[in-house]
Amino acid sequence: MSDDGLSGFPHAWAHELVGVALREDLGPEGVDVTTLATIPADQTRTAEIVARAPGVVAGVPVIGLVLAAVAEQIG
Repeated sequence: MSDDGLSGFPHAWAHELVGVALREDLGPEGVDVTTLATIPADQTRTAEIVARAPGVVAGVPVIGLVLAAVAEQIG
């Protein structure tokens, strides 16, 4: 059993899908041109996500895959 929350999920496919999505979003240069054009490099922010009613958050286990892929790209 996997300890990353993706038990039964096709890991290789998920990793490939994350890679495809990041390449599509960041383009051949590996940068988000919209972010570069609109947000100063030294700007930082925080946010709070507040649930106003009970619900289900989908996709949380995949967040780790995305963050790991981005961390690998930016070193």
